[in-house]
Amino acid sequence: MKKVIVFIFLVISCKSSDQIYLDQNKENFTSLLNSNSMEIQNLIPKQYEMVSVKKDGPFPYNYALKNQSNGVEIRYFIKSYKEKWEHYQEFIKNNPNAVLVKPSDEGYVQDFILNLMNLAGENPKIQSNPLPEKVLANTFNANWGSNSLFEFDPKLKFNYKYCNLIVLHKNEMADAYIYFLGNDYRLVLEQSSEHFSNVRFRK
Repeated sequence: MKKVIVFIFLVISCKSSDQIYLDQNKENFTSLLNSNSMEIQNLIPKQYEMVSVKKDGPFPYNYALKNQSNGVEIRYFIKSYKEKWEHYQEFIKNNPNAVLVKPSDEGYVQDFILNLMNLAGENPKIQSNPLPEKVLANTFNANWGSNSLFEFDPKLKFNYKYCNLIVLHKNEMADAYIYFLGNDYRLVLEQSSEHFSNVRFRK
């Protein structure tokens, strides 16, 4: 009887620890969005649940959601220019004689292309298009953006086959990478279409 009680206690403790981690991750992601003048319409959309951020793939990310019925996963990565600039200013303030190159956000397109090449490899099936200016202005309040559909390079041995990647850039603020992941081409397209504008820069 004691063994059963101990086992139940351990299971409950594990679940509690997992929930604490997820709650903290949600709070951290919300804070990250706020600090970069961004907002999310729905932190946990219907039929989705939060999942732990793991180092199990070929790219970093801050926040992840997984559809409980079809298995599509959405991963968000916010690359903050504002944070780099604030760190630079703080460092110069504390080290006035230091020689340091100022951070720049001008390489966002090159960073995007490099990232895409690393993920898709030499796959010729990449479909990548810039987002229209009206969509950027009215939907995302961003200065630049792209939508790319591709298959992951098999050499990466990633557990997902397809990705629809939306990238947004706001001058002197941040880049947002939104990965829609799955093994069913149709479902990935459906979910990316449904949650296309879930994240945006504030006006």
